[in-house]
Amino acid sequence: MSQHLLQAHVSMILVSLPLPPLPVLVVRGEDLTTSVCSSHDLHAAMIATHLHMTSTGAAGDEAAQKHNIDAKQEVLHKMMEALNKAWTKTRALPVDIEEQDKALVTEAYVHFANGFRDYCSHYAHTCRDMRVMPMSHVDIGDATHKSAAEYVSAYMHGEGASASDNNDLTYINILRKWLYYVMSPELSDNCTPVLTGWDVKDS
Repeated sequence: MSQHLLQAHVSMILVSLPLPPLPVLVVRGEDLTTSVCSSHDLHAAMIATHLHMTSTGAAGDEAAQKHNIDAKQEVLHKMMEALNKAWTKTRALPVDIEEQDKALVTEAYVHFANGFRDYCSHYAHTCRDMRVMPMSHVDIGDATHKSAAEYVSAYMHGEGASASDNNDLTYINILRKWLYYVMSPELSDNCTPVLTGWDVKDS
């Protein structure tokens, strides 16, 4: 598989998964400098490595590969169940819609982080110490924000869709937009994806 085809295949897989980009702590260079990258960059490398290992027979026998595939699907199933419960619970809170949405995104973020870590744990070559940072570590225009804007556009409208509608939204509001689309498609078109006056300090 050429590098171009590999990148396209990896991108297709990432867009198909209900795992939005998250800010992940990484260590770079010989001086071991810490920084934050998009989980999609890390996951893309894992997928590419896995595809290479599969093609060379290094990813285990057929039974082992099937076990890992089934385990990943179970992780996603449990995460979506948890998100559905969070949606139902927060819709019933006796507060206005903005406060409901704050509670929804905050709880969903925990499920995203746990889901990403659990999903990646079923790669044979995975890093066992993946640290997802709080939402407050994402700024408009940084790598994770750009990745999230592009992911949500592609998830909703297909690969190649413009991310311009998301570029000026905060990271929190991009996640909210995705949650509305997945949890309640009939409301997503009428959802104004803006939470105002709200800073998430920790998650």
